[in-house]
Amino acid sequence: MSMKINSSTRPNGADRRPALASRNRCRGLLLLAAGLFGAGTMAQATNILVDPGFETTPIFSSWTAQTTESWSMNTATSTPNGLVRTGSNALWMQGLYGNGGALAYYNMGAYQTLACAPGATFTADAWFSAYVSYPYAGLDGANGNSGLLTSDGSGVEDCWVEVQFLNSANTILADYKSVILSPITATQPGSAGVQTFNVTAPSVPTVTDTNGNVYLAWIDCQVTNQYDLSTIGPDTDPATESVTNTLKNGIITAPAGTAFVKYFVGLAQAANESGADFWDDCTLIQLGGPSPSVISGLTPDGTHFFNTNTSLTFSITSASTGGSPLPTNPTNGITVLVNGVNQAANLQFTGTSTAWNVTLPNLAANSLFNVIITVDNSAGLVTTATANFDTFQPVFIVPVETYDYNGGQFIQNPVPTTATASNSYFGLAGTLGTDMSTYGGTGTLPNGASTLIPAYPDRTDANVAFQNSGDTQLPLYLAAEATDSGVYNVNIGYNDAGNWFNYTRNPYPAGNYEVFARVAGGQGAASEYLNILTSGYGTTTQTTNRLGEFDIPNINLYDSPQGTDWSHYYWVPLTDADGNLVPVNVPSGRQTLQLLSAPIAGENVISFLFVPFPSTGLPPTINNIIPANGAVFAAGAAGFSFTATASSGSTINHSGIHLSLNGADVTSSLTFSGAGPINASYAPLRTNTIYTAVMAVTNTVGAGVTRTVMFDTFSEPGNFYVKLVDFDFNGGLYDTSGNGLAPNAYEGDSLSGDTVGAVTNIDYSHNGTSGNFPYRGPTGLAQEVTTDAQLPGYTAPNDWDVGYFNSGDWANYTRNYPAGKFYVFARLAGYSGSVALSQVTAGQGTANQTLNALGTFFSDTADQSWTGWNWCPLLNGGVPSVVTLGGVETLRATSGGNANANYFMLVPVQGIKLSAVNINGNAALSIPTTLGLSYRIWQATTLNGPWTLLETVAGTGAATAVSIPSSGSQGFIKVTSP
Repeated sequence: MSMKINSSTRPNGADRRPALASRNRCRGLLLLAAGLFGAGTMAQATNILVDPGFETTPIFSSWTAQTTESWSMNTATSTPNGLVRTGSNALWMQGLYGNGGALAYYNMGAYQTLACAPGATFTADAWFSAYVSYPYAGLDGANGNSGLLTSDGSGVEDCWVEVQFLNSANTILADYKSVILSPITATQPGSAGVQTFNVTAPSVPTVTDTNGNVYLAWIDCQVTNQYDLSTIGPDTDPATESVTNTLKNGIITAPAGTAFVKYFVGLAQAANESGADFWDDCTLIQLGGPSPSVISGLTPDGTHFFNTNTSLTFSITSASTGGSPLPTNPTNGITVLVNGVNQAANLQFTGTSTAWNVTLPNLAANSLFNVIITVDNSAGLVTTATANFDTFQPVFIVPVETYDYNGGQFIQNPVPTTATASNSYFGLAGTLGTDMSTYGGTGTLPNGASTLIPAYPDRTDANVAFQNSGDTQLPLYLAAEATDSGVYNVNIGYNDAGNWFNYTRNPYPAGNYEVFARVAGGQGAASEYLNILTSGYGTTTQTTNRLGEFDIPNINLYDSPQGTDWSHYYWVPLTDADGNLVPVNVPSGRQTLQLLSAPIAGENVISFLFVPFPSTGLPPTINNIIPANGAVFAAGAAGFSFTATASSGSTINHSGIHLSLNGADVTSSLTFSGAGPINASYAPLRTNTIYTAVMAVTNTVGAGVTRTVMFDTFSEPGNFYVKLVDFDFNGGLYDTSGNGLAPNAYEGDSLSGDTVGAVTNIDYSHNGTSGNFPYRGPTGLAQEVTTDAQLPGYTAPNDWDVGYFNSGDWANYTRNYPAGKFYVFARLAGYSGSVALSQVTAGQGTANQTLNALGTFFSDTADQSWTGWNWCPLLNGGVPSVVTLGGVETLRATSGGNANANYFMLVPVQGIKLSAVNINGNAALSIPTTLGLSYRIWQATTLNGPWTLLETVAGTGAATAVSIPSSGSQGFIKVTSP
């Protein structure tokens, strides 16, 4: 579990530290010093960053990592395998090298976002270094890529410190950066005023450590340059942007409209460049203006497992800078969400409104908790702190490295050691096919994985890729480390589908238990099965029964998002295939449990453990959910249904069953049947709608369970779709006979009139030669067998999507489009990717085409994987785009990177009827709403706008009344949906 103080959209406050001017005890180089700190200013200056020196482990509890791959940035330690300026730790980063679908210049880094008021003043800096040479082989991230930034002509590497001021919608109002650290000294074409500093120049001092490693003397990078907002972008090379102003005194002022200040240390690195940067001692010094309050002393905080605390405690302290009044913290501005439930009414306070000590008593034992604390102080600045922790009291723990050895032998209570011992698995080899089976039964690790086998735990069969997990240590390992420093938790990496490991004990604990596994997953959805051996112990012919599965993402957890990288671990409960918790009762005597990596992308696993039931017992189960999660083209008329079943020894009744659809409570419209298991149903559903259904069932003793599923009722056949592998050919031609709707019509470039296939720069553009072409000819966008649900008429495995859809790739789609106004939805998978949709307005069939931008599809950031398919609406400025089509037209899809693309679908826009009357000078609207839709109400003083969004209301299936206050002598109101 991890603690996180300072969310990405909220302020923080904790671990305040003095300015670092007094802490500089390392030789260094000061860039752009300009008398930043006067004696009078320093007296009330405060570094508002949490963990500014990256001392807390893990560092990404206070900081947020901006990266598509977790291995690209982590902690650098003060042992010989790290580069640290002060304290014990620093931040280490290296480029993504194109992995994870990263853009050519993916601006990765670490950031914090804090509440901020207009007029607040700051200074900011951070210290940078990098290795020039490193003969010591154990450096953090020393994979051949941790040396000095270099330039070999394939791209530029840049490092910098950045401060941005954001409004409440996270729009950038002002942007400031330090000098750009680079392996070259140059002004990029199109930029103006950008200061670059060549870190490879001989004039940069170097230091040689006791291991013979040579590194740059630490460089102080102060934020002094204001940038032109029109030249910056989320993934542009900062050296190509433009500077409008250099601050001589380094004091940055928050502009009008500021709600947040964002501090960022960044790296932009081309895919094939090497080198790594190290950062330490970051400061964001607030000199003046009101301050958010500080949340500190949060206990439990997630830094340890198996908390016995029966209460949650924390402190709230007011802070002030630059002479601003000390704010107070009214108790009605303090909320604590525990697993999604507001517990503010149960808080206990001691102290004063500027220094509260807060207690939430009576935490349940043997439970998982997600806690979100929010403090809104009298200055209107909001602080948040979050923690994920457990109160488990496990009765039995099985680390994954303790699989059987020598054909079924085992140790009942193993102890981790770094040398052979009678009670240790160190040095004991498992028998392939009997004790474990890996990599198709061959035990041969994938290329490069052999380097991941450390000296510990040294299971000498060499058939398993162990990794140092970097996760919070189990108590057994913490105890062993006191006398044996080489002991640490490991996970099984490269855990391919079909890998299995046997764990024999005599006995396992008697009775019913919940079982949790400590797992991570970096490929979206992933599963690990837990089986029990029924025959064949100690042989190569074994049979098993399935006990359940450990799934990521998991509907029983609150600390989402899950399954987005390999470094964030979760306690995941054993469930059935529907996500219901299952009790495990292992028979007495010697028994063998087996971990089996499921066909859906294997997880990294550290351990599994047995935990007593919570005092309320097991919650009810929810099964037979129709439509199922992820269902597409569900029949709206059939409605939605599920079955609720009480666990053994408990009961449920109708009043304990609830359902909401797209945020609207529809419980009163449920119909029920059955007296034991209770069937609940709701009908009908609206067609052409994406639904989020939340089911909640609570038994008569208060144990509850929720399930959330997403599905759609898009009409197909009915809606027009365009398969993105069916792009134009022969310089602008298309399937005139089937209009692109016949399954696999473009297969093999065999359409009538297709003599040359797709023509580059006319029908498509594909950067490089990446990908395969199993469906079309060798020209065009790359294709792959899709893992998405099939459209009617398409069958697996003869269905394809566009893969290797690199940033800048595009293709044209000419069709005889239906006439009308449409919302457009794309089926995308990937990692924070995007696809832009445009209309070709001239030059169709030539290399000189003009475009009209229609909007952009963004892949779902909560389901980041190459196989996690989602409906992604076409947006323009964050609002769904309405596209008008009719007749033969050409649309173009252009990749923004990090997305696989299957098809896009046109959904007809439906009209909205409303009535309005004048009541006491106000406009009283009545809007007939439809369940599943949201309605935006806009106001303008002229018919042509500009339009101001007043509010958004959720459709309930009934008419909704909205009162609009009068403004001026005349006004105009419009309602849009969605």
